[in-house]
Amino acid sequence: MEQPTLDELSEVVAESKPAVAVDGLLGTGLNGEVREPYNTAIKVINGLHLPVVAIDVPSGLDSDTGEVHGVCVRACATVTMGLPKVGLLKPAATDFVGRIEVVDIGFPRQLVHDLRADVELLTAQDIAALLPPRRRAAHKGDFGHVLIIAGAEGYTGAPVLVAHAAARAGVGLVTLAVPQNIYPIVAANCPPEVMPRPMDFEHLGPTTFAGFDAVAIVPGWAITLRHKRWFGKS
Repeated sequence: MEQPTLDELSEVVAESKPAVAVDGLLGTGLNGEVREPYNTAIKVINGLHLPVVAIDVPSGLDSDTGEVHGVCVRACATVTMGLPKVGLLKPAATDFVGRIEVVDIGFPRQLVHDLRADVELLTAQDIAALLPPRRRAAHKGDFGHVLIIAGAEGYTGAPVLVAHAAARAGVGLVTLAVPQNIYPIVAANCPPEVMPRPMDFEHLGPTTFAGFDAVAIVPGWAITLRHKRWFGKS
């Protein structure tokens, strides 16, 4: 039987007007380059510009190494069975797997617990158990105050990223100290729960840290100090 061409397959799909594509062409046993008709089918899927859900592993991806065997489906989500395949977690697979969802298919818990691998997938469910529940009557003053010292001219991204991370991690109060010359840029990009303020890093001392439960010193502040000392600039 003659295999359909790429244009013919694309035309068939276009006529059906699908809302989502489900990829179940190839599984974990792929060995060697993807051959026809799968090669053409994968190209059609990638050309649909639709959400793609891959079953177990995106077709064309090596489930052990994460490498692509010629062509590979670009999924926005991969629903993998039982356990995440090692290849799905490798850097080479990042652009193809999308969001990874693990479906329980009844593997004995002890068998899963005894498995050892050089990679690990952390999920929201894994982390949730480590976070204590918060009282409904709690307020931001109950969850610590962190001081972030960061930034320099041309280095405005790091302070904002760290401030976002601190707020999302659950810190009650976040104070972000940056040099005066980048303060307007940083303040405009901070989440509303972060309190930015200008600071002269040369005058850091014990009183700077009073009232804080933790201090984070991140990229940029040392550059500001060197810039002042070497060139006498403020």
